[in-house]
Amino acid sequence: METFRKKLTVGIICLISIGILIFLGEIKQGTKAPEKTVDTTQEEYSPPINSDPINVYDLTEIYHQNEVSADLKFKGKRLKIIGFIDQIRKDAFDTPVVELAVPDHPLMSTSCHFNKNDENILAQLQTGTQLTIVCTCSGMVIGSVSLNHCTIIK
Repeated sequence: METFRKKLTVGIICLISIGILIFLGEIKQGTKAPEKTVDTTQEEYSPPINSDPINVYDLTEIYHQNEVSADLKFKGKRLKIIGFIDQIRKDAFDTPVVELAVPDHPLMSTSCHFNKNDENILAQLQTGTQLTIVCTCSGMVIGSVSLNHCTIIK
């Protein structure tokens, strides 16, 4: 009976730990669990609101100066963004993410979330390379700008 209780306790602790890790991954990445269907809504393919790309540094500065104003201007809208690749990775849900470096803020980056179908294209990218993308702005998540439904502009 004592062995069963120990195994049950260890199992419960493991489940709680996994839940905490998943929760922390969501907070860190600012993402939610991906849906099982591929999102091919019109939003993903709609043109950006700006014809000239906005530098990732400028976008970050605008958000840091006044997040409320920046949300009214950018949140939910398609933006053409330009920046340098800091990191290419996957989030806790195996979704590809490109982190764009924010100059003068070495501990900060802008998370650009791509569709899983873009993995082959993203696999060819390298850190330090300049990238122009079109994304939907999701606003600020824990001090960093988050962008979703990103596509690379060639």
